[in-house]
Amino acid sequence: MEEGKRILATPLLDDNSLGDCSFFCENHLVAIELWKPKSNYHIPLFHTSHGRFTVPTTLHECSVGLPTFCNLDGSNLVNITQVDKIVTGDYGGGQVVFKNQDIKESINSANLSRWKQIYENAMNADREIRYIFGSEIKVVGKAAVSGFFKVGNMLSVDMWEPKKKLLCPAFSLWRSLLFNRANRSSLQGSFSVSISCL
Repeated sequence: MEEGKRILATPLLDDNSLGDCSFFCENHLVAIELWKPKSNYHIPLFHTSHGRFTVPTTLHECSVGLPTFCNLDGSNLVNITQVDKIVTGDYGGGQVVFKNQDIKESINSANLSRWKQIYENAMNADREIRYIFGSEIKVVGKAAVSGFFKVGNMLSVDMWEPKKKLLCPAFSLWRSLLFNRANRSSLQGSFSVSISCL
């Protein structure tokens, strides 16, 4: 039997602690429920034939689960396989420019000096074939199409605060952000699509 898409997820262990971010197979999914691990979090809990999983909720969980993504400036993760070039700045750092995009992300001087190793590590990692489930938002605050988005096509991961005291990952994808269905708050800013984990 074919396993279907591999879905980026964090396993929920027997003691209800979270394991390292990995994946489950779409065809192993048995049920989905809304889970409330903290008072202001409502996130999907995926029951599969191989255990329970949930969405990554921190930048650290994303960094563990995304080997081609790297923290270049301390505030986000950048998909190194989507970087076209680096533009250095007068201040010692610079910016990475994504392929076929005019979007740039900062890179600090320490990571700029070790760029070659960062790039080689990302290129030597397994090719990213996983997906993340989310809802496309074409107009700020209005969910449109839900579905699976390829992690390998994502440009970066930032932390987003959709409501007070609630931070969650937001994945940028080709001039867009992705928004996970569990949080129906509107996105404030200039992004047109969002997948966020909460």
